[in-house]
Amino acid sequence: MRRRGLAKALVFAAVGMVGCLLGAGPAEVWWRLTSRMTTPEVSVLIDCSGSMAGEKFEEVKAATKEFVRRNVSRGPIGVVGFATTARPACAPTTDLSALEKAIDGLKAGGSTAMHAGLGAAAAQFRPGERARFLFLFTDGMPDAEIEALKVAEDVRRRGTTIVAAGTKDARRLYLDRLTGDPKLVFEASAGRFDEAFGRAGEAIAALVETAGGGGSLRVTTVRMAGWCALLAALLAPALIAGQNLYLRRPGSSGRKVGLAVLGGLLAGAVGGAAGQLLFAAAPHVELARQAARVAGWTLVGMLVGAGVSFVVPNLKVLRAAVGGGVGGALGAAGFQLTALQVGDFPARFVGAGTLGLLIGLMIAVAEVAFRQAWLEVIYGPRESSTVTLGNQPVSVGSDARTCAVYAQGAPPVACRFRFDQGKVTCQDAVSGRVEVMKPGDRKTVGAVRVVVGAAREPELVGAR
Repeated sequence: MRRRGLAKALVFAAVGMVGCLLGAGPAEVWWRLTSRMTTPEVSVLIDCSGSMAGEKFEEVKAATKEFVRRNVSRGPIGVVGFATTARPACAPTTDLSALEKAIDGLKAGGSTAMHAGLGAAAAQFRPGERARFLFLFTDGMPDAEIEALKVAEDVRRRGTTIVAAGTKDARRLYLDRLTGDPKLVFEASAGRFDEAFGRAGEAIAALVETAGGGGSLRVTTVRMAGWCALLAALLAPALIAGQNLYLRRPGSSGRKVGLAVLGGLLAGAVGGAAGQLLFAAAPHVELARQAARVAGWTLVGMLVGAGVSFVVPNLKVLRAAVGGGVGGALGAAGFQLTALQVGDFPARFVGAGTLGLLIGLMIAVAEVAFRQAWLEVIYGPRESSTVTLGNQPVSVGSDARTCAVYAQGAPPVACRFRFDQGKVTCQDAVSGRVEVMKPGDRKTVGAVRVVVGAAREPELVGAR
C-alpha cells in the first residue's frame, strides 16, 4: 500500500510541477510587462568641496562610475556635484557614456553647500509614481547644518528616499538625521569607497523591490499578486487533472476546469499580495524579507491545497491546506537558494517548478499519511490506485461526472462506499442494500475490482 501511496504522490508532484512551469511562461510575461511600473530614478549627489581634492576625489569618481554601471540598467540616473554652489552635471538618463563623461567633468574646490546640492538633486526628478532616490556622498559637515536638514526633510516628505555614504569626517549621527533612517547610511573608508557605494546600490535595489523607497506599494503588490495568480491558475487544474489521471477518470468538465482556474487565480493573488505586503514591512532586514516571501508562498500553497480537497474524496481541508502550505514554504526556500546562485530570472522558473512539485507532493502525502480506510481500485495486472474513505461517500460507476471511481461497463452509479464510526459500508445504489465490509473484502464493479484497505484492521470489523 505504501507503494501505491508513493505512486499518487509522484503523480501529484509531476502534474503540479508541469502546471506551475506552464504558468511560469505567462507569469514571466506579466513580470516583464509591469517592470517599467517600478523603474526607479536615482540622483547621485557628490561632495566636490575643497577637502575632496586629490586622490580622494579620483577615488570617489571611480566609485561613482562603478555605481552607475551597476545600476543604470534599473532606471535613469542623474549626477549633481556641490561645493560653494550646486553643480548639476547630468540629468537622469540611461546613457552610460553621458554619465561617465559628466562624472569625469566634476572638479573639487570650494565650501560645502549641501543644502543647495540636495535641492538641485531633488529638482532633477520627473513627476510620476517612480521610486525616487537621492544618493549622497560627503566627506564632512555642511556649511549650513540646519538648512541642509530642513531641505532633506522636505525632500523626504515629497516621496524621495535619501541614501548616504560618508567618510569618518562626516558625522554619522548627522547623516542618520539627514536620511531619516540609520540603515540607509554607509561608512566609506579610504581605498574602499566602492564597497560603500555597492552597499548603497543594494539598499536601493531592495527598496525598489519592496516599494519601501517612495515607489508605489500598490504597484509592487499588484505585480507580485499577478505573478503568483498566473502560477496558481494552472497549478490548481493541473492537480485536478492529476487526480483524474491517477483514478483513470475522463477529463473534468469545462465548468470544473474554469472554476479551478478562477480558484487558482484567487489563491495566487491573495498569497502573492500578502507576501509582498509582509515583504514591504521590513525592507532592510534580510531575514524578515526572506520570511515574508516564504509566508506568501506558504499561503498560496495552503489555499490551493484547500481548493484541491474539494475534488479529492475525503481529503480533509485542513490536512490539504497544511500539506500545500509545507510545499509552498519549501518551494520558496528553493527559489531563494536558486536566486543566490543564478539570479532572479532563472530562479523564478526553478522556483515555480519547485513550488508546483512540492505542493502536489505534500498534498498527496497529507492524504495518504493520515487516512484510516481506503479503497484499492484494481484495473488490471499491476494497475491500481487508491481512494481515501471517510464520511463523504465514494461512488463507483460509469458516470464520470458524479463518480469518484470510474468503472466502465457498470451502471451510472453502481455503489457507494463510506467509512464512519470505525466501519466501512457499501450501499448498492440500485437496491439500497447496505453491507459492512472488512479489510480485504473485494467487489467487482464493471471493469474494475475494489478492495477495502485499512490502517488499523480491528476498527473495521463489524457484523454483516
